[in-house]
Amino acid sequence: MKDILRSIMQKWFTLWALTIIVFLMPIVTYADYPSALSSMKRVVASTSEQEAKFSSNILVSGGGVYVPRYKDQKITDEEKAEPYIVNVYTYNYSISGGISPYQRDINYKVSFELTDRRGTPKTAAQVGARSVTIYDENGNSITLNASKLSSKPTDDPPDAICSQQLVYDFSETDSDGFILEYDGNWNLTADEDICVKMTAVPANGYDDLKPLEAFIGLKNTVSTGSGGWQAYLSEHQDETALDSPEDYDGYNLVIRGSGTSTVTIQWDSSCFEINPNFYTADGIYKYPEISGVSGDTWKSITISADATAYRNRYNIQVYKKAPLANWDFFNAVSTDDQLTITIGYQ
Repeated sequence: MKDILRSIMQKWFTLWALTIIVFLMPIVTYADYPSALSSMKRVVASTSEQEAKFSSNILVSGGGVYVPRYKDQKITDEEKAEPYIVNVYTYNYSISGGISPYQRDINYKVSFELTDRRGTPKTAAQVGARSVTIYDENGNSITLNASKLSSKPTDDPPDAICSQQLVYDFSETDSDGFILEYDGNWNLTADEDICVKMTAVPANGYDDLKPLEAFIGLKNTVSTGSGGWQAYLSEHQDETALDSPEDYDGYNLVIRGSGTSTVTIQWDSSCFEINPNFYTADGIYKYPEISGVSGDTWKSITISADATAYRNRYNIQVYKKAPLANWDFFNAVSTDDQLTITIGYQ
């Protein structure tokens, strides 16, 4: 009887073991042999990422973009002795994706030209006494001015700064740095339309990489009245070309300063609206120095700003009501005793 039971137990164990193996086989097979679809997904993602592995902190793929760099206007002679500096970097990886380098050295050509905000070349007369000196990491430099309006790889002979290389290393990424030094006498308002058109083009044989370009200019961070009052949009105080007004549903207008000044805010109500709590009689930001809204399409309020009697900073929400083409809708102009802020295309 014991022999019969032992035989049954052995057969039952064998049957149980075979059943477990059958159930495990699909799992083992799935792990060892991924599907063709999974492989295809990896290939597609890699190809898409590869296209963006020539990038920059300022230059834009496809180019043709005006990129203002916001600075504070130099006033004293001591300040003007120092240049306005803009740092431009190029990378051999995608700044919007994973940080894995392009799997080859990237040889590329760089050109520089003085243009306006739309990329139209400037004349010597338009440039006048203004100059921009550009340096690379290899010790090469050029100076653009009325006598030398551009530096291009096609020049005979070309400047050494025009030839650059990003080196491939499987263990780390690479970058090239350029320093643009605009002379300290640059007028951030009058010279706003003088830009450096910088273009970086991969050499032949890089069909999966796109050229980079931008029109890099200087713009006043703030406008300051005689009392030291300033105004700017916090979303666009120092933006890159990758930012546009369409990236935001609204904006924060910051007005700050010391002393006294008359501050006028005017806006096109068909495109924008100011937070009504700021200027209405029952608004939480209502102060005695603020007048009411006036006008039809264009509206305005006036603030008799006095940092001693009232406050030294205003934060005002600006709501967008229509699509915006560019950041030119905001402007702040100061005179001896007046700061005028305009929000809208004129």
